[in-house]
This record gives sequence, C-alpha cells and structure tokens, in this order.
Amino acid sequence: MFISSSKIHLVVQIRDIHDQLYDISNEISRIYSLPILFALPFTFYVLLYNVYYLFEPITVQNVAANILILINSVLWIICTLYPLGLLTFKITKATNEIQKTGNLVHTLLKYTIDRQIKEELEQFSLQLLHRKINFTANGYFTLDNMLFKSILSTVITYMVILLQFQMGKSNTCPCNCTQSL
Repeated sequence: MFISSSKIHLVVQIRDIHDQLYDISNEISRIYSLPILFALPFTFYVLLYNVYYLFEPITVQNVAANILILINSVLWIICTLYPLGLLTFKITKATNEIQKTGNLVHTLLKYTIDRQIKEELEQFSLQLLHRKINFTANGYFTLDNMLFKSILSTVITYMVILLQFQMGKSNTCPCNCTQSL
C-alpha cells in the first residue's frame, strides 16, 4: 500500500508540475507573441536585403565586389538567422519533448495494473490532450522549424526573382539607338 500510495503521489505531482509549466509557457507565449510578430517581417526584410547584396556582385554584370560589403552582408545574415534559428529550434525541441511525455503516459497506462494509478494516469493523459502548449506569433504563425524553413525558402524564392530582374536589366544595350544599321 505504501509503494502504491507513493506512486500515486508521484503521478499527481508530475501532473501538477506539467500544469504549472503549461501556465508558465502560455504566459511567456502571450507576452512575447506580439513582439515576435513584428520582428518576423523585419527579419525577412533584413535577410532578403543582405542576401541580395551578398550575391549581387556574382550575378549582376558591372558590379564590383567590395569585400567590406560582402563581410557586412554575411555578418548580418548570421546575426539575423541565429536568433530565429535558436528560437524555432528550442520551441520544436520542447514540443517534441511534450509529445514524448504523452507517449510515455500512454505506455504506462498499458502496463499499469493498479486502479488508482491508472485513474491518475488517465487524468494526466486528458490534461495532456486538452492543454497543448503552442508557441505562436500572436496566433498567426506557429514558431517551429517549419517557420524557419518557410522564411528561408521564401527568401531564396524572392532572391531568384530579384536576381533574374537584375540580370534581365543588365543585358540591355547601353546606347540610345532608335534604328539599327
């Protein structure tokens, strides 16, 4: 009876800790979601701007490569990608750990014989089901690795379009001719 009681107490304690972590995570998400929402377009613009100036000397004719501009662009890209990558990586890692918790609770439910422990595990399972931790940018974007991938792929797509426009402009004739000879 003592072992069973201590196990029940442990499950209840873990469930309470999870509940507190859920409340803290929701509060953190709520506080930082609006600033992150405003930071994402800025991050996108800074990435696009600096990637463009990084590749412009390579792809556009008659543009000299200034080493200081290239170094500046690379440093800005790193300084912009690092916080976004760190944020999305840590959130994805936390979300994956939460899913592992749910899987572990269900595995314990399968092998538990004690009725009281099973009831507590079922309550914990319901808590995990109904109180999902979700980090968003004010409800518009889920802050996970998919957002990071989407921003990178959108920057690359815009870069292809911008560089194609620049390459198309550089092939024009520099003379002001109206008639060919």
